[in-house]
Amino acid sequence: MISRLAFLALALALSLGLSDNVAFQPKGPAEVCITKWNWVDREVNQTPFWQAPRPDRVLGVLDLRTTAERILKGGVAQGHVLVVYDTAGTCVETNGALIIWDADLEQPLAQTEKQALRLGLGIDEAISELTLGDTIFAFMAFYSDPSGLTSWKPLRAGHDGLLKLHLGGYGLVKSEQFELGRHTKTLEAEQENYRRARQQVLDGELPEDFHRKYLTVLSEKYNVHYSNFIPKDLPDEEPLPHDTVVSDNFNRSNEELDASGDWAESRGDFDVLTNKADVTATDAGEAAAIFDGTALSTDDHYVEANINSTQEFTGKQITITARMSDADNSYMFTESFLQSVRILSNIGGTLTELDSTNHTWVDDELLRGEVDGTSLEVFVEGVSFGTATDANIDTVFNAGIWTDGTNTSFRWDNWEAGDLGAPPAPRRIIFITELQRTTPVAPTDAAFRERLAA
Repeated sequence: MISRLAFLALALALSLGLSDNVAFQPKGPAEVCITKWNWVDREVNQTPFWQAPRPDRVLGVLDLRTTAERILKGGVAQGHVLVVYDTAGTCVETNGALIIWDADLEQPLAQTEKQALRLGLGIDEAISELTLGDTIFAFMAFYSDPSGLTSWKPLRAGHDGLLKLHLGGYGLVKSEQFELGRHTKTLEAEQENYRRARQQVLDGELPEDFHRKYLTVLSEKYNVHYSNFIPKDLPDEEPLPHDTVVSDNFNRSNEELDASGDWAESRGDFDVLTNKADVTATDAGEAAAIFDGTALSTDDHYVEANINSTQEFTGKQITITARMSDADNSYMFTESFLQSVRILSNIGGTLTELDSTNHTWVDDELLRGEVDGTSLEVFVEGVSFGTATDANIDTVFNAGIWTDGTNTSFRWDNWEAGDLGAPPAPRRIIFITELQRTTPVAPTDAAFRERLAA
């Protein structure tokens, strides 16, 4: 894929009147299709993962699998992926393409295409949308399953109350303000999420009254009365205020990472060495730790850290994680062996690549990931490097760190996670270049933008 920094370089060159000397021309969408995933297992030190076919031409993906299909490892994929390619004719090269369109999201869909989609994807309802773009949005908003058992899960609103569909190559395809009576799949999903959070409180896995803070989160972002999110068989419990930011700058004596009581090592071993979190041993080729001293108040949150390494990234990746329940379940924002910045889902230990952008790692740069409803975004030094839409991990209120391979040279510094919109915790500010400060692509969290501009 093309680096987003290359886009910035091109924009700067054009602003300086240097366009005649610029050979780079970014490619836009040329083709959209629904096809099958490929299982990638190239080398010993790499954690295998699902990837769209012809990744060198991929601009964006949308995962159309059930939860059970997503945890399968290897073999032939069961389930589909919608892919945006930058080169026409790529879809016919993939194995098992269900349907192919050109890149125009405003093109009308024929009844034969709608019937093929219903049969191929197992959609029971009649597809009433007129255009390709509206139909893709409807996949996630209306033709989904809140349980994830029979199809993919529905869109959920971010903290701004909008249901958003992001698709690489197009950016934001469509958004809608949540409406009671219209977005019934979303409401059903959020009711089950509340039920799950409440049960976690009863089981002692979350703090007392945590679910009442979560009710406030839901009521605020959807702008409807909190009682809408309480299933009919549960008691009415009034909401409580929420606002949570957690952080660790590791500025303490050398010790085990979990000695502070804030971290739990889910796999492998981590130490605090020279004021950084350092992976000292892996287990089955992986290491992971969760910050569980304080749960965030919402699963709409950000995570960030300065990343360091004493070696090249060959064969390995350094990661910060959101919605992390253990080493095998989280959203992952990664600097990787592929010389790229990636967004992945990790469900039951099975990784799926949702976005990847070329990037050459620089020591101590700030890596940040945001999960907002079903929208995901990754940033390097305040510059957006990728977006994705995924609905398969929810109601998880912790973040952490992860790595794979046998590398013990990776280090994290100034780690932080917080509710989107919450004020930042005190931490060191790293230098951001003027080019990156002036880019119009910026995180959604206002406090983070203010920190970058300081």
